[in-house]
Amino acid sequence: MIHNARPPVTSAAPRPCPARRARPWLPLVLTACAAATAAAQDTHYWTNQYGDRATLLGGAVVGSAVDLSAVYYNPGALSLIESPDLIAATKVFEWARVTAEGGGDIGAKLGDNRLGLAPGFFAGLLPFRFLRDDRLSYSLFTRYNFDATLRTVGTGQDDILPIPEGIEDFYGSLEFTGKLSETWVGLTWSRPFANIGVGVSNFLAVRSERGGREVLAEAYSPAGAAAISVDREAYEYFNYRVLWKVGVAGEWQGWSIGVTLTTPSISLFGSGQAELNRTVFGQDTDGDGVADPVFAADFQDGLGAQYRSPFSAAVGASRRFGATRLHLTGEWFAPVGTSVVLDPEPFEAQSSGDTLASTVTQSLQAVLNLGAGIEHHFGPRTALYGSVRTDQSGRLPGPSSDVGITSWDIYFLSAGARFQAAGADFTLGVGYGFGSQAVPLNPNDDDVGDPLPAELRVRYRNYRLIFAFAF
Repeated sequence: MIHNARPPVTSAAPRPCPARRARPWLPLVLTACAAATAAAQDTHYWTNQYGDRATLLGGAVVGSAVDLSAVYYNPGALSLIESPDLIAATKVFEWARVTAEGGGDIGAKLGDNRLGLAPGFFAGLLPFRFLRDDRLSYSLFTRYNFDATLRTVGTGQDDILPIPEGIEDFYGSLEFTGKLSETWVGLTWSRPFANIGVGVSNFLAVRSERGGREVLAEAYSPAGAAAISVDREAYEYFNYRVLWKVGVAGEWQGWSIGVTLTTPSISLFGSGQAELNRTVFGQDTDGDGVADPVFAADFQDGLGAQYRSPFSAAVGASRRFGATRLHLTGEWFAPVGTSVVLDPEPFEAQSSGDTLASTVTQSLQAVLNLGAGIEHHFGPRTALYGSVRTDQSGRLPGPSSDVGITSWDIYFLSAGARFQAAGADFTLGVGYGFGSQAVPLNPNDDDVGDPLPAELRVRYRNYRLIFAFAF
């Protein structure tokens, strides 16, 4: 997220002399690489699904009129539902876990767990009689919601400082924080034309995000020598924007088919802040025997903030085979070119005069997600469901300096049942998501390349308990 007009100053642990390596500092370097990849799903589009049956069907319902979740999946299908529920609510309990491991001379294992409610969904029909066959619906749901903190601390004794020779006490810590919340509020209109329905949903998206990374390294020699290094980068912003989803649904040769187009979002307004602090004292960074102090710090508030979401196009179809119905959906998301989220004024590093800028950017690559679901009815009151779907990451491969973090692709499996009791429809189910990624670690850095593993293996697991009701 931080850009520099010149190469960044060195603010990680003290660099050892070429003749020997200060290995006790290396877990900090490795952990920093892990933290850059260990957060929740902020660059995925299909992680969260909405509505009871749509959730169990993995969101593969663009061509299916199944429930009020049509306001999100295909507004054209809303007018084709024979007897939609007046109100629908869904609750999903989620346990998400991310782990990162690396081998080599220096091993690392880092994990983050989160247990709580997954983003929920609430929608209802506006019962205006003058609408006749037209339908109006409101909706409120969370598109993104995560809050993660990763922290590691190391202490010990070793020969850390190039000067003087001997054993020093050292301390090192790294903390990574990330929090994202995005809520959509929508109003949907839909009208039938014979066996074809058309509709449009207008959504207001409210996004709030903050992230940061801080590395602290210290060393002290009994001879009186000491060194300290601080490297902190942080940002925070909120943004309001609007977008539209247009949908058409209908019947063709025994299939139910749907097509939707989602517009890129239009930013309305937003505000944020950015912070950069790189401080190095008591360290000989160039090996000439003289300490090279570094101090570059800046904080700017009240910055304008923008965020862009991509254009997408989806096609779905479903067909009934006796008591069984098959659902298929694919959705393509266009790339989002590099754009500026926060643009602070450049500043001069206090110690060197170098020009730096803590600009926060955004960029996303094209993504194609596919999903398939199946439902089987045991009479009019009970049905079983199952689904599989992909959830590809929009983060660009390789080094990146934008707000996007997660870059692993995820695969989701879901299963459950829907039944009627006490005049209401209930849904119970389970879901499981998994993904992994190999992250290269500084392959061209001669100082730390030998003891570090060639790559870091990141694993993502997601377990869900699904509960929903409608009346």
